[in-house]
Amino acid sequence: MLPSSPQLTTADPVILETLERNLLDLFGLSRRPKPRGGVHVPRFMRELYQQHTASHSVHQHHWHRVHPTYAANTIRSFTQEPHLHDGMSQLGSETEAHLHFNISAMLPHETLRAAELRVLTLNANQTYSQEVLPAYRLEVHDVISPRKNRQEAITRLLDTRVVRSQRTLWEALDVGPALQRWHRRPSENHGLLVRLVPSSPTAAGEQQKHVRLRRSIRQQHAEWQGEQPMLVTYSDDGKEKKKKPRTDRSRRSSKSKNKRTRSKKRKHPRCRRRQLSVHFEDVGWNDWIVAPPGYEAYYCQGECPSHLSDHLNATNHAIVQTLVNSVDSQAVPKPCCVPTDLLPISMLYVDEYGEVTLKSYQDMVVIACGCR
Repeated sequence: MLPSSPQLTTADPVILETLERNLLDLFGLSRRPKPRGGVHVPRFMRELYQQHTASHSVHQHHWHRVHPTYAANTIRSFTQEPHLHDGMSQLGSETEAHLHFNISAMLPHETLRAAELRVLTLNANQTYSQEVLPAYRLEVHDVISPRKNRQEAITRLLDTRVVRSQRTLWEALDVGPALQRWHRRPSENHGLLVRLVPSSPTAAGEQQKHVRLRRSIRQQHAEWQGEQPMLVTYSDDGKEKKKKPRTDRSRRSSKSKNKRTRSKKRKHPRCRRRQLSVHFEDVGWNDWIVAPPGYEAYYCQGECPSHLSDHLNATNHAIVQTLVNSVDSQAVPKPCCVPTDLLPISMLYVDEYGEVTLKSYQDMVVIACGCR
């Protein structure tokens, strides 16, 4: 049985402050996030977190990215800036909305892999049969130059969808080219223009009811938070390390662990993994870390004996070092008990800019220990 885990709550305040500073640096944050009350975490981001935490375990060593399709380890969701929201304006048979997003949370060194605008379409009036449901085209444009005086805005079409509101769903529109440009030159971020183009006069009256681009007069703020358009970015911060293949000796360790039952107790415990539970509430981080509330980190401790058996995952260098130490203990120390295999964890949190972020952090959970 693993020994009980150390408790951070009893640590010296100076130690906790140092720990927090080091962890913030590890997480790539310049300061401790202090989110305002009532920060909304989109359901989409919660579902992504659940999906990715369920997709890996201590037995699945192949998983080490938040979104393998985009080769990204960071996913952020952005909501539109309400003070810059132009609302809806009627232009002939088209309805449009100008959406602005502040993406300053993305760091300059990050590599943007993909970006999408997610727009909610609701179930249409049930009086229509599926064959005659009014259809419309949902378009998203990059605003190259905003509207000035009497001059129309210059835009570029990014993506389009033909939608029939037969069921409630989120439409994902590719806006990657616009975000690439904004990321390189932030001053050129003039927002996105979303247009609803009806396919018929019947659709012209229905489309506005079933696409959530602005908050209705009667709609509650909490309801609007769950339905408003959302910008999602997939990026890589470049910190991920390539995982080295496990050695034959390391692979044999799992089979050897069951054979290490000895009747007599050792004077000095051998090198092995021990329990270490990290609870973010202990350092007061539960106000900005959405999930997980904590995790099992584990640590390695124990003696590396003169005879290094297979289950100790010793390298050839460690074996030689042990031999030299057995001849002359003053020449070199014994090998150390250290982690030999680690896994990442995913974290869902509100960052220092108030944006909801899902990120993968490498080498956070000890899987195996060995003498090195």
